[in-house]
Amino acid sequence: MGYSFYRQKPILNYIADFYCKELNLVIEIDGNTYDTEEQIAYDKERDRQMQVLGLTIIRIRDEKVKKDMPNVLREIAHIITPPTPLKEGELNCEAGEIRTNERKLEFSAEATAVFDAGRALWRYYHAQKFAWEGNYNANASLYDIREHFQGRNDKGRMNPKSSDEKYTELIGNLRDQLKILAEKIAPKVYEYGFLKE
Repeated sequence: MGYSFYRQKPILNYIADFYCKELNLVIEIDGNTYDTEEQIAYDKERDRQMQVLGLTIIRIRDEKVKKDMPNVLREIAHIITPPTPLKEGELNCEAGEIRTNERKLEFSAEATAVFDAGRALWRYYHAQKFAWEGNYNANASLYDIREHFQGRNDKGRMNPKSSDEKYTELIGNLRDQLKILAEKIAPKVYEYGFLKE
């Protein structure tokens, strides 16, 4: 990955398993002794204090490190690697436009707001501590993200709501932006014959 990590680095009153100053990143490897309620509460407070310093904390189960190191490295790389610059002709939605070899397409403010709302939700999902659950999906779709936060009931159906307030706010914002965009494009859908009235 090209970054230097310190092992057993003292931070505040704690010892971080791995610390990268350049990335403001702490990686913790947790074993079975970390499953007690007391240890989970301790780690939560420890993480909170480190996050106040601007550090990102990634927790990974030791069994995953032992049995699935390639995926562990892939997950860490996905979190810490900035996006690769695009070549001419590739899609670029970050700036509210698409560049192709033929022409430049520009998005409306409403479409850009949908991209921004979706990106905020996507980033929040990828900032979660998946090491505790072992179900991280680097290529999560909107459906996967909803399933993660909302869970499923005993009949296997997705729950209609989530107890995570930040997720609820972000998904609500995405839905609001989609409604605004839908209102703007609805007349064109009929005008261009995609749907008939």
